[in-house]
Amino acid sequence: LLFSLLSYGLSQLYRFRSFFNNNIFYYLKFGYGIFGGLNLIYTILPTMGFLFFTFVFTFIGAGIIQVFSKFMGGEGEYVDSYNLLIYSSIPSIMLSIIPIIGLFSYFFSIVILIFGISHVHNVSKGKAVFIALSPLILLAIIILFLFFFFFYFRFF
Repeated sequence: LLFSLLSYGLSQLYRFRSFFNNNIFYYLKFGYGIFGGLNLIYTILPTMGFLFFTFVFTFIGAGIIQVFSKFMGGEGEYVDSYNLLIYSSIPSIMLSIIPIIGLFSYFFSIVILIFGISHVHNVSKGKAVFIALSPLILLAIIILFLFFFFFYFRFF
């Protein structure tokens, strides 16, 4: 979370350098950049929403891992599941800025999560693979359900 905030702040530093040197009401009314006055809506608010939902979904993902771990006969606690999820995501967070290596870092994070689940929850590697992929499987099922629901009733 701190790394993402820092990288966003550094990327926006160039754009905000003249913001406070001029009349602030001019920028709020007419804006700057390609979106004009809507720059706040299109840059800062989505980033804040992304950070908030990322924070919330870490707790939900750890809960899903814990439920499936208990269902498969695991022995760990919720705190252990949360720590596994957060610590295993560190390589993908740190290396995701590098184009090709960033793609492989996500797979490496899943491998770390699988070995961590196997060790902490005392389940086999096969069960750990299912437990680690369970949040992704549930997300795919929800997306497919919503897709068919919306297109069945022709909301679009």
